[in-house]
Amino acid sequence: MVKKTIGIISLIVVIGIGWWLGSPLLISKHVEEALPASSSTRVSSNASEQPGQQPPSATKEEAAAVVPKPDATPAAASEDVPTRYEGSFVDGDPGHYAQGKVYTVVADGKSYLRLESLDATNGPDLFVYVKKGDQKTSEGISLGQLKGNTGSHNYELPDGLDLTQNDTVVIYCRAFHVDFGYAALKPAAKGEAA
Repeated sequence: MVKKTIGIISLIVVIGIGWWLGSPLLISKHVEEALPASSSTRVSSNASEQPGQQPPSATKEEAAAVVPKPDATPAAASEDVPTRYEGSFVDGDPGHYAQGKVYTVVADGKSYLRLESLDATNGPDLFVYVKKGDQKTSEGISLGQLKGNTGSHNYELPDGLDLTQNDTVVIYCRAFHVDFGYAALKPAAKGEAA
């Protein structure tokens, strides 16, 4: 009787672990988040707009172009715009793929990393990391669990994070230490859109 009980419990544990490991390969999770809302003043070519407002038809490029101080003069404003970084995902370790764009967005004084049109292999225990180019991903900075393996989503960047040093975004499986995909971040060219 004891052996039968142990066998049933073992079978349940094995099925549970098997489902945790295997189900992400069969199930895709799509998440579609809007760009972070911004009350910051944006660079505007329309003089009738009020500072801090975005027109209903604001594009992602317009939403990303912010000026920290509403009373800044045009000459000073262009110097205060934060550097925007961007990159494209490429496949990670063998058997795992990722594609899509990644770029930074500033909204309400906070910086975000935006994964746009992501399409990646699903898997267990996936997280978004930023790291130095040659650093092990596990030693990088976690931005949180991957919200979905397809779609577009935002991750808040820690204050003071230096993207000139931490210049690689990785979709990382913590359970098995596998990089599913990565994107090298580079400063966007002035006036260039994602």
